[in-house]
Amino acid sequence: MNFCLLCLVIQFVVPDLASGGEKVERYINRLYRVYKKPGEQTTRCFEVPLACSSLNDGDAFLLDAGNKIYTWFGSTANAFEKNKSASVAQNMKEKRLKIDCELILDVMDNNEEFWQLLGGKGEIKPAEEAGEVVEDLVEKKMVSLFAFSAITILVAANTGC
Repeated sequence: MNFCLLCLVIQFVVPDLASGGEKVERYINRLYRVYKKPGEQTTRCFEVPLACSSLNDGDAFLLDAGNKIYTWFGSTANAFEKNKSASVAQNMKEKRLKIDCELILDVMDNNEEFWQLLGGKGEIKPAEEAGEVVEDLVEKKMVSLFAFSAITILVAANTGC
């Protein structure tokens, strides 16, 4: 028996049962620290725990909350860190499938929604207590996960090819 045609079709569907099975996008809130080590030319961006205790006066931070992206600058964050965080935030917004993604640059202390996402406003560490870079996101590739609710496989066999 000769197989002349093999066609594989995979459908990715993430249903939201509450809305009658409509496809929805889900985000996990993430906090990123933007850091330039003294003496180095590269400004790095890496994920830190989503908590106010992760913030420090010496760096810039980016909070990705799905439909809102915030940047927060420590009082002694340098221009390279501020620029990089704004640039990464803008790139995230442009790559979002959701059109209504809002970009909030340089969050003020009175932005209750931002602080609530971090578990409440607390004391900000001085830059000297920030710690070293552990993981660099510039080197990482972003990965998308899909939930399979339906897989269709079509196999056509024809012995007369």
